[in-house]
This record gives sequence, structure tokens and C-alpha cells, in this order.
Amino acid sequence: MLYNYGTLAFIISTIAFYFINTRFNIDYLIIFTIIANSIAFVFSLLLKEDRDKEASVENIKFNELRLIYKNKYFLKLVFISSFFGLSFILINFFYVQILIDNGYNENLISAIILIYSFLQLSQRIIISILDKRSIQKNVQLLSLILSIFLIVLFILRSKYIVIAMILFPTFLSVMGIYLERIQNNFIDNYKLHEYRATMLSAFNLFSDIFEVIFLVLNSMIASLNYRYVFFFLGIMFLISMKIDLKTKSFT
Repeated sequence: MLYNYGTLAFIISTIAFYFINTRFNIDYLIIFTIIANSIAFVFSLLLKEDRDKEASVENIKFNELRLIYKNKYFLKLVFISSFFGLSFILINFFYVQILIDNGYNENLISAIILIYSFLQLSQRIIISILDKRSIQKNVQLLSLILSIFLIVLFILRSKYIVIAMILFPTFLSVMGIYLERIQNNFIDNYKLHEYRATMLSAFNLFSDIFEVIFLVLNSMIASLNYRYVFFFLGIMFLISMKIDLKTKSFT
């Protein structure tokens, strides 16, 4: 449900961007952004502090975390999570170029963003269907679907490429939900629930490190042709299908 609220806010901001940008200019966009962030700051001050033991963050010893960071399963999750983050970077940086290369006006990107954002509201339906299977099988299936879309974006030269451009972010967002479930299952399995916030931050930190490494590789690949980056990530998602994510706490 929280994901849907975030998606709705993103849709509203995307629509507002079009009207503000056409009626005013970039200066007003910056002003409205500052106003929106100021409102968010005020609301954050009004949030009640959660004093539940489950939500509290206690100091965790460095030696304990170091043992977790050496855990092969932890590194597998970070490896897959980094590809997830890189995929959204591709959407943000190369979708406009794909439209231009296939004869579309670059302004069509706003419509594509709105359509796949509306589709993301159906995440609960997709997940309710997938939840009949195990997490391992769902991640494998989503990895296969994402790899297919990425390879299609690499090879296809057609007006129909917009279909893949719309569906790819939708399935990617569903993949993100399952990755979060796996991370939380990992935390529970190793009885680190009291350090949940710390561990989730660790996942993000190490994923960012992997992303930087892969971004350097991708920049070298993109110097030849940016489409090869889609092919590279497609292959990586295929490889991730072979990664065993099963633990005794998983369903």
C-alpha cells in the first residue's frame, strides 16, 4: 500500500511538471520543489517517535557486522540488488534516447512515465498471483522476464519498443518488493531484527559500491553504444537466476 501512495505522488508530480514547465520555466520548477520539500520537512517533524523495541536501533558491534559482510549469502543479495538499482539508472538516462532512435518525439517520455506509473499501482495484484510460488522461484521468474525486456530494448528497432519500455519498470518495481522481502528474511534468519535499520543501510551501502563498479564498466561499454549496456544487464539478470536464495526461513 505504501508503494502505491508513493506511485500516486509520483504521478501527480509528473503531471504537475508538464504544466509548470510549459506555463512558467525552470526557475518556478525549482521554487515549487523547494516548497514541496519544505512541506515534507514540516510533516516529518510531526511524526510520532516509535519507541517499540522492534523499531529501535541499538549500537551493533563492528566485529558482528564484519562477520555478516563476509557472509556469501549477504554478498549474493547485494550482487542482485546492484543490478536492480542500475536498471532504474538506465531508465532515467537512456529512455529518451531510445525514443529518439526509434523516431518518437522525446516529449513522449512524460506519457510513458505516467503509463508505467499507473501500471505499478497493480503491483499488489501481480504479487498476489506470484505469492502462490516460493520467493526463490519468483525471483528467478522476474529475473528471466527482466532479462528478456533488457535484451528486447537492446535489439529491437521498432515503434513497438514502447511496449517493452512501459512493462519493464513495472516488473522491475515488483522485483524490488521481493528483494526487500529477501533482505528482511535474511535479517530475521540471523536474528538481527533489532538492527534492522542498520542492516538495511548496509545492504544499500554495499549495493551502491557494486553499482559504482558496474557504472564504470557500463560507461566503457556505453562509449561503444549505449544499447550494449542493456545487453550487459540482461546477461547479468540471467546469471542471477542461478543464484541460490533459499534459506530455512524462506517460504
